[in-house]
Amino acid sequence: MKLKLMPQTVACVVLSLFFICRVNAQTVHRCASTEYSAHLYKQDPRNRTNWEAVEAYTQKWIKAHHDVKSMGEVYTIPVVVHVVYTTGNPETNVSEEQIYSQIETLNEDFRRMNADTTLTPDEFLPVAADIEVEFCIAHKDPEGYPTTGITRTPTDKEVFNVSSNDVKSFASGGADGWPANRYLNMWVCNSLSNDDGDEILGYAQFPAEGPAQYDGVVIAHYAFGRTGSVSPIHDKGRTATHEIGHWLNLIHIWGDKDLPMGTEPSCFTDDLVADTPLSDAANYGCPTTNSCTNESPDYNDMIQNYMDYSNDNCLNLFTLGQKQRMRAILEPGGVRNVLVSQPDICGVGENDASALSIIAPYGTGICTTFEPVIELVNSGSGTLYYVDIQYSVDNGAPISTYWIGELPPFEWVNITLPPMNTITPGIIHSFTVTFSNPNGVADYNTADNTKTTSFATVPKGADLPFAAGFETGGFPATGWQVNNPGSNITFALYNGAGSSGSFSVFIENVNYNATGAVDEFTLPRVDLDEVNPKLEFYQAYALKTAADVPDTLEVLVSTDCGSTFTSAYKITGEQLITALNPISAAFEPSSAANWRRHEVSLWDFKGTRSAVIKFRQVRGTGNNLYIDDINVFASNTSAAPVANTLLAGSMRLMPNPANNLALLRFTSNQTLSGQVSVFSFSGQMVWQNAVQVNKGENAVHLPAGQWFPGVYAVRLTVGNQTVTQKLSVVW
Repeated sequence: MKLKLMPQTVACVVLSLFFICRVNAQTVHRCASTEYSAHLYKQDPRNRTNWEAVEAYTQKWIKAHHDVKSMGEVYTIPVVVHVVYTTGNPETNVSEEQIYSQIETLNEDFRRMNADTTLTPDEFLPVAADIEVEFCIAHKDPEGYPTTGITRTPTDKEVFNVSSNDVKSFASGGADGWPANRYLNMWVCNSLSNDDGDEILGYAQFPAEGPAQYDGVVIAHYAFGRTGSVSPIHDKGRTATHEIGHWLNLIHIWGDKDLPMGTEPSCFTDDLVADTPLSDAANYGCPTTNSCTNESPDYNDMIQNYMDYSNDNCLNLFTLGQKQRMRAILEPGGVRNVLVSQPDICGVGENDASALSIIAPYGTGICTTFEPVIELVNSGSGTLYYVDIQYSVDNGAPISTYWIGELPPFEWVNITLPPMNTITPGIIHSFTVTFSNPNGVADYNTADNTKTTSFATVPKGADLPFAAGFETGGFPATGWQVNNPGSNITFALYNGAGSSGSFSVFIENVNYNATGAVDEFTLPRVDLDEVNPKLEFYQAYALKTAADVPDTLEVLVSTDCGSTFTSAYKITGEQLITALNPISAAFEPSSAANWRRHEVSLWDFKGTRSAVIKFRQVRGTGNNLYIDDINVFASNTSAAPVANTLLAGSMRLMPNPANNLALLRFTSNQTLSGQVSVFSFSGQMVWQNAVQVNKGENAVHLPAGQWFPGVYAVRLTVGNQTVTQKLSVVW
């Protein structure tokens, strides 16, 4: 049945300095919820069955709960507003002020705190109800990220159809809803129409009817809120109050839902609420009427009820009977209880640190030594400077640390925690992290402070000693890997030369004209859970001419199953060349004198149960390179290698002050990797670079001309030592 508002030809309202006029040549319906419900029943009979089950539960709940005047618990429903605005029509992109005015109206109407309660007739005051339901704009999105609770989606559409739900899908020109079990979705758009082309102010999906992705309410922008683009007679926000009433299982006050075919509303149809007077049809405007006299006591029509079609300024109450129906849906056992049982996703306190996600470890193939990476989000209204962190594996004793930084409200940051290296290989584990004490005070919302994930570790590597002499042929064998991006020449098995036999691994550099190319091979994983692990290998190499640029050979080790690698040893030039003279033809080591033994300490990687060792060549212009007799073993001594010493007073910055390039000089007593970091006076890192530290004098160029004038801290880290000096930059 079509329930028509009074025909409107022109409705104009003065807004600020301009006029907005709406010209209607068509019929305007306040609500299409009943019509939409009938469409769903026709589309899938199970929708009717679902509603009947909800209704049976509702009646059972009402019989058990006669007195609902004060339930003792106020439920809060999180709301997300999807603004679907028509391009070229800016008034449809409703302002935050207009959105917040609608939320205010809902909270006033559902708590009976609206100013126009004084207009409720005396005969209806005994049944006028505080529903004890409030609404809040969501401040966390479905993924846990901070949000304004408002999405904005441009569209070319001017009119959306009720039956097709096109406003509720991005694919059809609207916006996808958020999970209906966590949010009340409210869509706001330019205009709505039914299948007959009649204009609609709004519609809702009744509980348990229709697909979950379409659950929520839809309102035309000119009937949404009480400021901005609203039009006269629909400017109090009561269209949304009405539609959310349907969403919470209220029927129009004249009882038009699911009537038998051909039946019109009358004084004998009912809204299933005992304390609302009978009405034979919708009321429009603000009439005083008594359309049904077949009840006792005989009251006028309750035109003030939000579920009638009266003008916004005439609507001012829900009844206790309507409260029973709505609370039945929201109480435990009701189909919308899940919405009010969620952790707080609306509240915003000043200090609120949230554990958003665990980036690592995650999934399978996790190394037994790994660096946890966690995502911290500032869900509070104040800047976050400090957070305590506790993390553990398999609910073991937690490790405590902290984060210091500057994280503005509603921003997030990834935090890398110190490595964990005592994880049992080859099984499934759990990892838990908890944030607490943001800025040294109690957290506003502790419900989102903890995250837990599961992960599976790889089996431990091969026990030591691990040896490879390549005499059995087959390279790369099982567990080995060769990485050669962009060339057919790479590491391969060579038959004809070896340090202790006839086979070795080589790379045919004599025919490899690709300066700077990188070729690598990795060993099978090994277990470095030994007192003092070491790597031994033999190598042979020659130049083609005295003018050649020597190639570089580097040994790298990964403690995170190959995700990242750290340099353990690096040689080039005289350290790499084993032939006495350059050889223009293809070099082949012909005697033991052509082979050189290298020993690499793996002390820094001790305890890694599944270490990956990689050999890397960076191409210069030299001759063939051979590698043989690789051996990873445990040394007889438990003593650590000699600690690197940055010779006292050797770190120098010149010139200082600097206005273009600065030179960092220092002296080391061994060869290993290092890092130079530069920080501004406020503590922000402005530059960082890994450096290869050689035994003896070292120099690093710093691009001081790229930095603003001021004082900077230059931090040099070599081995387990860190030295910092000040550098002044001037222009």
